[in-house]
Amino acid sequence: MFRNTRKQLSGFPERKAHLIELEGEDAFVARVDWLVDFLKKHSSKKVLLIGKTLELVEDLTAALLDRVDMKIGQFHEELTLLQRDRNAAYFSEEDGADLLICSEIGSEGRNFQFAHHLVLFDLPENPELLEQRIGRLDRIGQKETINIHVPYVKGDPGERYARWYQEGLNAFEKNLQGAQILVKRLQQIKADTLADFIAESQKLRAETEAQMERGPDRLLALTSQGGGGIEKTLEQIDTWDGDREFEDWIIRLFDHFGLAVEELDSRGYLLQQGNGATDAFPNLPEEGMGVTFDRERALSREEIGLMTADHPMVRNSIDLLLSSEAGNSSFGVWESPGPKSVILEAYYIVECIAPASLQTDHYLPAVPVRVAVDYEGKDLTANPALMKAVLRRGNHRKLLEQPKVTGEMIPGMLKTLDALAGQRRVTVIEKSLAAMKQSLDEEKARLVDLAQVNPLIGDDELTELEEHRAALGAALGGARLRLDSLRLIYKVPS
Repeated sequence: MFRNTRKQLSGFPERKAHLIELEGEDAFVARVDWLVDFLKKHSSKKVLLIGKTLELVEDLTAALLDRVDMKIGQFHEELTLLQRDRNAAYFSEEDGADLLICSEIGSEGRNFQFAHHLVLFDLPENPELLEQRIGRLDRIGQKETINIHVPYVKGDPGERYARWYQEGLNAFEKNLQGAQILVKRLQQIKADTLADFIAESQKLRAETEAQMERGPDRLLALTSQGGGGIEKTLEQIDTWDGDREFEDWIIRLFDHFGLAVEELDSRGYLLQQGNGATDAFPNLPEEGMGVTFDRERALSREEIGLMTADHPMVRNSIDLLLSSEAGNSSFGVWESPGPKSVILEAYYIVECIAPASLQTDHYLPAVPVRVAVDYEGKDLTANPALMKAVLRRGNHRKLLEQPKVTGEMIPGMLKTLDALAGQRRVTVIEKSLAAMKQSLDEEKARLVDLAQVNPLIGDDELTELEEHRAALGAALGGARLRLDSLRLIYKVPS
């Protein structure tokens, strides 16, 4: 809020206000006549129109249907969420609606940066709401100047608001800094004429902007990773966004859990509940959900979800896969120089089961431990060739049909694996206990120093810290080892 202001950021468009003074006894008719002429002159442009009420949306639509030859969409509170999403999507398509008429509900949350013309058929009383309206187009990603058209009839209340916003606050062409503070201060203004009110508004805006400029936290700015330090992170994000292998894997994972996946376009899909019953997707609507792996498309189409590794559906799917038995055991053939051999590879999980209040994850999150042995009990965990081995499919039945393999060899290898993993568990726990001890020793030293200058720090805090240390030590020391997955490898000469 304080650091990432427009002054520090780039990529925002310019805003140009067009105040149109009209003549006429009927303000609505005069503005509609102007609007018809405007739309005919800009028939090839996307135009967003925002007004206050549902009734205005319906009246405008009815007044325009017979007078302009263009596709018109509506967006108001009487439509369902799905209908609003569809109409917004229709407006965003290149061959979709040319004009979208919104009630005030269209002022918030929607992104229409692909449009460059905004018609404010009427004006809100609150400057914050005006900024919300303009913000539908004024977003990072807007590539052209935003033209804001404000028609009003001379002598009408709309004229006073238009002049106040333009002359007093410059709110059409410049972003309002500290709008909430400004609104509260504007309510205190006492002025006899519009000119006086405009003059006072100019002063208040200048004062509020100056206050906001003094507000940034200098320490925050100094410690933030700005400048060239962020480039590497942005490159990583771009790499992840363009990872087609990840995309293919996620789609296959959704299909594995019974979702009906329909490809809509390049990197775009429709996800619907299929025949498989699963609790991994409790919030998936009955009509389905559109998703894309293209970030730019997701930013311009709010009704389409962006699929990344952080998406709830992706995380739920991975959690479900990891917690299920599917894929816990596998078999492969490894073609490699040397004699035949049978190898058993396993992953164990060192995990600490403890009350959440202890926050043992700070020192011992779930740690995977990989171990591997051959049929003679030889430790192959660190064997570089095995770690890089590319396996092919094979028939495991021939191997497992041999009584000696299932009755002696595999149980013996499992026993050896348990022992090897147990040794690594001890190392993992020792590291976590050392990290916990160092952290709490530093905390204890800090409390002791504070107690010398702060009478509120007493023996109770130190006692509580020692009790917490003891509970943590017991929990970490009792971390269990759980066998998570096995892979049986049949090594044959290449």
